[in-house]
Amino acid sequence: MFSVGWIIPYPDAINFLLLFYSPNASPGPNDSNYQNAEYDRLYEQARVMDDSPERTELYRRMAAIVVGDCPWIFLAHPLSFRLLQPWFKNYKYHDCPYPNTKFYKVDPSLMKR
Repeated sequence: MFSVGWIIPYPDAINFLLLFYSPNASPGPNDSNYQNAEYDRLYEQARVMDDSPERTELYRRMAAIVVGDCPWIFLAHPLSFRLLQPWFKNYKYHDCPYPNTKFYKVDPSLMKR
């Protein structure tokens, strides 16, 4: 047994779903060495699709397979809180905020108040 955490590098469910794709077994990111032929088939189909309702439906089906097979015990989902100053502009909360920092602005006139 082991415990791991994961932070996605870009906002797409494939970042989590790749953790259950059997060719990614250890020493790859599929540390649990999970295998499910139907899941792998759906993953291979979804990973080459453009963002679309059809791909989202495949993601839902894949997630349902993983939840049903239960290769992991999901222990926690962190909560985040933010306190922002009125002079901090263009901030929008997102679970994957890293590429958004280039849009943040500081209004010096409001900062002086």
